Amino acid sequence: MQEITVAAVQMYPVLGKVEDNLIAMTKFVDKICSEQKVDLIVFPELATTGYELGLQFTDVAERVPGHTVNLLAQRAADYGTHIVFGLVSKERVESILYNAAVVIGPDGEILGEYRKLHLPGEERLAFRPGYRLPVFEGSFGLMGVLLGWDLAFPEAARSLALDGAEMRKGPLPLFVAEVECDPGRGGLFEAVSGDQVQVVLDEGLPCGKIRFDGSME
Repeated sequence: MQEITVAAVQMYPVLGKVEDNLIAMTKFVDKICSEQKVDLIVFPELATTGYELGLQFTDVAERVPGHTVNLLAQRAADYGTHIVFGLVSKERVESILYNAAVVIGPDGEILGEYRKLHLPGEERLAFRPGYRLPVFEGSFGLMGVLLGWDLAFPEAARSLALDGAEMRKGPLPLFVAEVECDPGRGGLFEAVSGDQVQVVLDEGLPCGKIRFDGSME
């Protein structure tokens, strides 16, 4: 069985300050990769903007690929690691926004984008829901990404598990869950069990913390 090393970053994004947050994120990547070899670095949901921006999300939305993706793709290529991070993505129509996560491979290539499927009430004012649960093929196997409230719906994790079933004799499917701060979410991750590995982190806001503490056998 292939062994992988995952770094989960808990950070405090500055609301609406994309460049400041990008500087912080690149420093995290540099620090992590200078200390040890890692296969995957995971940043929180909406890491580039912070979570509570309301209608101001329109001002910080980016296309994929774009400036943020290109910068972090270069970092991924520099260190030969995968990077997953949350951002606000937009279509060609400027008013269509998504709460999204981008998955970057170790050569700096974009493996894909996931658009949050399950939006709580306040997010529906800013974002359009996604409609797919894609599986991304990294160098170590298959990855699925869930964001925030997606974790409340076992069907989402089940769909990713089924799509990754062909890899069960090889590397295990990896579920990357990026969430905003909600200390009441404990236990929701039991929907993914058995043959999968989970990485869970929160945005690092003062109201609570979610710690990753686990191993794979």
